[in-house]
Amino acid sequence: MYSNSALALYAQACMLLANFVLFVVLIKGSYTASYGHWALFITIISIADSFRQGFLQNGFIRLFVKGESSSKSLVSSAALMNFGFIVLIGLIMWLAGFFQQNVTVSELLHNGFKSLLALGSLQFINMLCIARQDFKRHFQQNGIYLISFSLGLLLLSFNGQMGFIQVINLQLIASLTAVIYHLIQYPPAFARPSLSQLKSLWDFGRYAAGTNLLSMLFHKADILMLAFFTSPVTVAVFHFASKIVAYTDLPLNACSQVIYPELVASHRRETQSHLKATYLKSILRLLALSIPLLIMVILFNEQIITLLSTDDYSSSSVVIIILCLGCIVKPIGRVFGQLLDAMGKPQINFQMLSFSLVINVLMNLIFIPSLGLTGAALATSISIMFTVALGQWRLQKWLPISLRELQQFLHSHRPKLLSLKLKL
Repeated sequence: MYSNSALALYAQACMLLANFVLFVVLIKGSYTASYGHWALFITIISIADSFRQGFLQNGFIRLFVKGESSSKSLVSSAALMNFGFIVLIGLIMWLAGFFQQNVTVSELLHNGFKSLLALGSLQFINMLCIARQDFKRHFQQNGIYLISFSLGLLLLSFNGQMGFIQVINLQLIASLTAVIYHLIQYPPAFARPSLSQLKSLWDFGRYAAGTNLLSMLFHKADILMLAFFTSPVTVAVFHFASKIVAYTDLPLNACSQVIYPELVASHRRETQSHLKATYLKSILRLLALSIPLLIMVILFNEQIITLLSTDDYSSSSVVIIILCLGCIVKPIGRVFGQLLDAMGKPQINFQMLSFSLVINVLMNLIFIPSLGLTGAALATSISIMFTVALGQWRLQKWLPISLRELQQFLHSHRPKLLSLKLKL
């Protein structure tokens, strides 16, 4: 019997594997400048989709777990908000395509609504499974998407029809297969959306969405500013390096889906000692899972570059190492952000990231013109460390953790630290 964390890890692995297969195919088969245009498009999609998801996921799960309202009308309200945002953002991207001089980027923006619909639909059904704590179904849905997408990609490759628009169409078709499977397992029970629930989702989500948007801008500022100061080739190299490092986020993305409901449940018990234990244990779990992956990437980054790309991407080695060093503290920041949402304080996340984004942009402005790729990596890693340190300082106001409490916790978990056999 697999634990929820293990199933969430497998579900996240399916999504990462689907993206990884596409990543390698495009890197090997595209000119570096052409891939730079795709990287810029994917960055825009990621930012837009993160904003949409922020309005829904944590707020919906929090309301669902608390069980203070009808789950049927809550699902309907969330669906209305979800697909409403997809239509709105997709229309904005379609209109923006007319003002883009580059033909490739213009065509991609005109088809951006398909990518938004594919991501939004898949993430919506996954959100429902997470709220129900049905991680087995979550894994199965993502597995279906992986199989459908991989088979379609193989077919496109054999027919010599591998273009960016064909890939976008394939993503949409593959996501629909997962949605159909979800509807078979959970036949929809229609209910009228509730204005009060829409208001609750909006009130919570406006801060969470703002936080997600700022977080994405924080992590994508380097790409956007490289696109402004340098060439599509430089953007492609940096995007390649950041994608390699992003795959080390697998434990964070998977286990975070399990950790957030646990933090909400701990907060409901209204005992700080239990919430502190859940918070520290969650950080320890993520550190034990992510640090070995980061070390492996640092040690074997050159071999990874050789295996996955061409000689055009050899300059990404130093960038990968610097980004990995900054990612060491990311588990602490990830759990801290979820803790604030669980405590009903999403506005604090928003305030912190607003300030951190300003720091990141300023550092990129200083480092990129003089150091290029290396400067962008340094700006990102230093900003991550600064944000995490600031978060732990502010946490003392709402959940003070003394040095003695931390020492006692680490001592009680020493066997797990030594063996790294934390329970998934």
